Amino acid sequence: MGGLKQLAQLHGRPLLAWAVENALSSSLERVHVVLGEGVLEITMAMEGILAHPKVRVILNPGFREGIGSSIRAAMVNLLPGSNSVMILLGDQPFVWPHIIDELLERFYKSDSEICVPLFRGKRGNPVIFGRAFFEELARLRGDVGGRLILERNPGALLQVEVGDPGVLLDVDTEEDLERARRMILDGSQGRGG
Repeated sequence: MGGLKQLAQLHGRPLLAWAVENALSSSLERVHVVLGEGVLEITMAMEGILAHPKVRVILNPGFREGIGSSIRAAMVNLLPGSNSVMILLGDQPFVWPHIIDELLERFYKSDSEICVPLFRGKRGNPVIFGRAFFEELARLRGDVGGRLILERNPGALLQVEVGDPGVLLDVDTEEDLERARRMILDGSQGRGG
């Protein structure tokens, strides 16, 4: 994308700032921001947000390995006694606080150990994992994230239709970024933003 994706500008703010601000505005108790490449640039550009008392910045020296290494880095830094972890992606700007809260509420009212959002039947992110999957998350390798855990454990899955396309949109290319900009301008990025 011609530079660090996390700092790509979306409506005057870095892309990563959208995800972190949404998380901070939700009922999440703590927000771990895992950074690898460009950590100094990102922390300088976002020092105000990253200095929030609920935020903990975690360095991932193995970031080139893929998302598995970022999840492992986060899992090592969970507070003792944590019962669940929600994995939010830094390139998903339209996962609004009310979506996060709805997923948390539905997860805690269920007996399920995994919770995923759906939009029109299509699975998106973020995903919540209960304590039963902490060890498996801490052993993830490569660039598949928790997808294999979902595929191997369909009986543990709670799927929540959220009615908001933000759970599907991630920004990986300039075209995705331009689409996100258009969605903001025409108001089609979903509720809450």
